[in-house]
Amino acid sequence: MGVWIVSWFLLSVFLKRNDIVDIAWGLGYIYLSVFFSLDIYLGPLQYIVYGLVSIWALRLSIYLFLRLKGKAEDFRYHNWRKEWGNAFYMRSFFQIYLLQSTLLMIIALPLAMVNLYEGMGLKISVIPGICFWLFGFYWQSKADYQMNRFKSKPENKGRIIQSGLWAYSRHPNYFGELCMWWGIWLCLSPYPMAWLGLISPVLISWLIIKVSGIPMLEKKYEAHPEFEAYKKRVPALIPQLWKRPE
Repeated sequence: MGVWIVSWFLLSVFLKRNDIVDIAWGLGYIYLSVFFSLDIYLGPLQYIVYGLVSIWALRLSIYLFLRLKGKAEDFRYHNWRKEWGNAFYMRSFFQIYLLQSTLLMIIALPLAMVNLYEGMGLKISVIPGICFWLFGFYWQSKADYQMNRFKSKPENKGRIIQSGLWAYSRHPNYFGELCMWWGIWLCLSPYPMAWLGLISPVLISWLIIKVSGIPMLEKKYEAHPEFEAYKKRVPALIPQLWKRPE
């Protein structure tokens, strides 16, 4: 994993943009899926877990690549570039690349744990786990599509999307992502030591809700009149499916 993350850091120095770490984040799970699957017999459970994680990671990485292509560096990383000054490269490596690679390996714990169940048959929990994952995949994919379509229209520049899935929660893409990770854990839940794998969905939930997901994005729109009204009306994460959007 060390060579992987150093390679991405060097690429970021060459390209002069740190937001490519978001692409590396998704592809890193595919890298680990391949790595962990090399020395074991792949049964149905292994195919399901490695397959679901890889599909999520590949779609997300492609989406982020297309979103970043031809545009300036993401505002979060650009602000750090200005704030960190002469310590920029050192802090970038440790606070962005090394930190994210560490978090990635912790969240990817189910990919390692599934090896412990080599030769074990499928449990019934795989069915609701896959269903939960499919729901999350649909929700995130559709939310990303709606956001991309909204931003592609010049008349929406500077505006806040409030239609489609975004009428039910302010971050439906994150909601979908959490559903997928909890679905992965649900697939493993009846197997030995599955409680240890809880760290994966719990950590990604904490990061999205409290650290680098929702808080950082919403800080960008503080004092934005349209966003403030939207914030009062629509919940941050859990969709209000029972409430008809205004």
